[in-house]
Amino acid sequence: MVITVWTDRESVAMGDDVVSHEHAWQLPDDATPADLLVEVLRTGHLAHVAGPVAWTVETGHFEIREHGDWTEVRPVRTLVSAVVHQAADGTRVVTPISRYRLQQPFVQSPAAPGPFAMRFGYSSEGETLDVDLFAARFTRGS
Repeated sequence: MVITVWTDRESVAMGDDVVSHEHAWQLPDDATPADLLVEVLRTGHLAHVAGPVAWTVETGHFEIREHGDWTEVRPVRTLVSAVVHQAADGTRVVTPISRYRLQQPFVQSPAAPGPFAMRFGYSSEGETLDVDLFAARFTRGS
C-alpha cells in the first residue's frame, strides 16, 4: 500500500515566496518521517542558500487545504522533531530532537489516519557554536 505525505517549506527570500513549495510524496505505508527527511535532503527539495542556515522539521497533525492550483499544508499540532543545519559550504547535518517521532511510521502517528505531512521552517541563521563562542557572542557577561 502507498500513502501520500505532503511537505511544505518556508520561503528563503522575497522572490522565493511567489511560488508554493508544497509537494506530495508517494511513500510505502510503513514510511517514517526519517525516511521522508532523507528523501527530501537527497532530492534537493529544501532550498540551497549561501551561508549557514537552519531548517526545523515539524511533524504531527496538519490540515491540507486545496486551493485550486496549490495546496496549503497548515500545521495544527506539531512538534519540532529535527533540525537540519546547513554550513556555509553547503554541507548539511541533521540533529534529531525526537527519535520516537522520527521513527514512528506515519500511519501510527497522532495524525493517523491522515492527512500526513511534514513542514520545514527556515532560519537565516544556522551556525553551530560551542558554549564559549555562544557566550562570547550572545551574553552580556562576556
